[in-house]
Amino acid sequence: MKTKAIWIIISVVAAAGIISLPLFFNGEQNNRVDIKGSTTVCPIIMRCLDLFKKDYSEALITVTKSGSGSGIAALLDGTADIAMSSRPLTEKEKSIIAEKGLKIDRIVIGLDGIAIIVHAQNPIDQISIKQLRDIYTGKITDWKELGCTPGKIIPVSRDVSSGTFVIFGKKILGSEKLRPDVQLVPSNRVMVQSVAANKESIGYAGLGYVDKSVKALAVNGCHTDPTTIKSGKYPLSRELFLFTRDDFSELKKNFLEFVLSPEGQRIVREEGFVAATNQSNSKKRRKG
Repeated sequence: MKTKAIWIIISVVAAAGIISLPLFFNGEQNNRVDIKGSTTVCPIIMRCLDLFKKDYSEALITVTKSGSGSGIAALLDGTADIAMSSRPLTEKEKSIIAEKGLKIDRIVIGLDGIAIIVHAQNPIDQISIKQLRDIYTGKITDWKELGCTPGKIIPVSRDVSSGTFVIFGKKILGSEKLRPDVQLVPSNRVMVQSVAANKESIGYAGLGYVDKSVKALAVNGCHTDPTTIKSGKYPLSRELFLFTRDDFSELKKNFLEFVLSPEGQRIVREEGFVAATNQSNSKKRRKG
């Protein structure tokens, strides 16, 4: 195959707006794919693109980290070709799809467990779903109520556009609301940094982002690891998705196939998540 080049642009949503950084270009543009959405899924996609660009046709590929909800909204309004998401479609999104008569493919690219994290020096090792709900809704406010040294609990949460927040809200909060003083952060990486910097904080992040600067707690007596995530035993297990319109684009089709290839799934594992290769293609590519 003749080696050509891809121009990849990373767009990072920051307080000052969107920053675009050209990484690679050589040749004329003859195709384009815009990818937007989940900050959890984004590192997988960027590493896949880094390899994909080496032997595919000339193209302009943009990647915007904006949260699962924003990515799906962009897909539905036609400003994105692929949406990265760490959660399934909501009922509202499904209604919009039906109203617009869209055909959406749902592709499972990996599995994840939302880890509950505390400061590395926090003596607590496990927590229950009920205790988490009580912390984030304001019923438990001091670490002494969990058998630890007295101190105000500082809960940290993702913002509402985050797919990680949606899953956390569904499985932990239920119909209850976050306490008003919860600190909100824009990404998994900032979440880990925030919890690592405050001995009294507690938060949650995708497994691939957890490092030695924080401690991951067992939830309902179950630790998060590839085995418990695959089996669904870990109560905060979830699938990671790419959503795309069911239309023809050779570039898009080949990139999606690359993500699901052994090489792409190796990247999923290396990023700290669980590969989806044990699922059949019919399960990976389902209508949204």
